[in-house]
Amino acid sequence: PARPDSVHFSPSDPHCVPRYFLVKRSMSWDQSRAFCQRHFVDLAVMNTEREYWHVYNKTDGEKVSFWIGLLRTKGHNWTWVDGGNLHYEQWLNNNLAPCGSFEAMLTQPKKMCPRYCHESHASVCQGKS
Repeated sequence: PARPDSVHFSPSDPHCVPRYFLVKRSMSWDQSRAFCQRHFVDLAVMNTEREYWHVYNKTDGEKVSFWIGLLRTKGHNWTWVDGGNLHYEQWLNNNLAPCGSFEAMLTQPKKMCPRYCHESHASVCQGKS
């Protein structure tokens, strides 16, 4: 069930790419994750290049940053909220901030950016396929 402050988008074949929801309400990473878990499944996980480009194309033109389901572990590795490792990287920069975001306002294709978890941003939630 989509919330009034979210925009749903999914591929033509829902078995190929997960369903994602853009949530435009600004929240911290923890608040965004709780919101996604309450109303959808979790923050977005993009395991493949295809999933990355799907989100990239759907957020094109948005002038905001979106939280995604990435966290940096104590060993400085990036892990998705579902426990999977990050395999496809498109970092704008890779500073030491611990939470991952997707920078829709940038014109270049590298849109993944580490940010501090207390910052307020929109989010991309993942729904059930």
